[in-house]
Amino acid sequence: MKKLEQLRNPKKWTPLQEVLEVYEKRGPADRKQRVNFLASIYEQSTGKEKKQMVWEDLTRDLFLDWAELRQEAGRKGWLGAGAGKNMPEDGWQKLRALKAAGELPALDDVTVAPWNTTILTYLTSAKSIFGEKSRAKVLRGLEVPDLEEWRGITLTLPCPKGHKSIEENIDERIEKALPKLKTENPRVWLFFMLCDETGMRPVSVRRLAKASLQVLTPAEAAEVRKKMAQEWRVKESELCDFGGLIKVQAAKHGAEVLTPVSAEVVSVAQEVMTEGSLIGAKHVTESRELHTELNAWLRMRGVTGTHAAYLLRHRKGQMMRRFGGKAAVGATLGHKGEAMADRYSIENRVVPAVGIGGRKKREAA
Repeated sequence: MKKLEQLRNPKKWTPLQEVLEVYEKRGPADRKQRVNFLASIYEQSTGKEKKQMVWEDLTRDLFLDWAELRQEAGRKGWLGAGAGKNMPEDGWQKLRALKAAGELPALDDVTVAPWNTTILTYLTSAKSIFGEKSRAKVLRGLEVPDLEEWRGITLTLPCPKGHKSIEENIDERIEKALPKLKTENPRVWLFFMLCDETGMRPVSVRRLAKASLQVLTPAEAAEVRKKMAQEWRVKESELCDFGGLIKVQAAKHGAEVLTPVSAEVVSVAQEVMTEGSLIGAKHVTESRELHTELNAWLRMRGVTGTHAAYLLRHRKGQMMRRFGGKAAVGATLGHKGEAMADRYSIENRVVPAVGIGGRKKREAA
């Protein structure tokens, strides 16, 4: 009876584009990213622009078509180098042509693949825009259809589990090659060291500006070190020497942190940095190119995986866990949680100086 009534007296829904505009203004902190995920699903599946999307497009088939396209892109190696930088200009067009010709493999729910993680992340984010919580809080007052089919999509895909580690023999190759890298390409060396010493996400390194670095005098460093030892209840001798602090902005609902870096890193940063970039990138595109260069350099040393530089963050996290448990990991990587809250106030997150200044310091940690 309800469906019959809806056919007789169809409800006038608020246009989808208007709903998305409201969501981008009133939604959670990552609202634009969620809308971008939805737009990518639509644009890559259909070849149309986001502004053409209407309520009728939000179907199970739309998402499954995109998931199949995404998996094939991954198998072709088009999703590497970060954010699909290996994707040919007509890559999605070629994939849609394969789909139209019936030549695209069916969704693979057996093979473990890193792009499956992305597929499930996009699904969760795209569905959340129109979820119950969003309707009651963000989209309140708008006429939004039930979207039962879209919101009811469930998918189980095998994803890589746990944090991948850089093998010891690969780590040794990296250490031997670092002096040459520092001489030949100091900006890529600096990118590596910032990831390695701080555990920052590579994308966070790309966003660092000159103002992100606080250079410390020996007296200032000694004062910070003393306070650090007291707060972490360790001897000062257990902490590494450092020459500066870097302010890392909060990311992914995490917390802002202040993290120490070695005097060597400070020295090279002072040589290459510009006002807008700590790693000396002239513009956003060049910062991405430096990131790509670092990934390529790491792969030449034997590091595997789509996001090679990100594994340095994993390594730092494991090191900090050995040093001070979950609280130390939270402080270093900017994670929020009870362990972190118990140890530090929001205004006073200074990362313990562990695992910086060279291989011996890391091994000691």
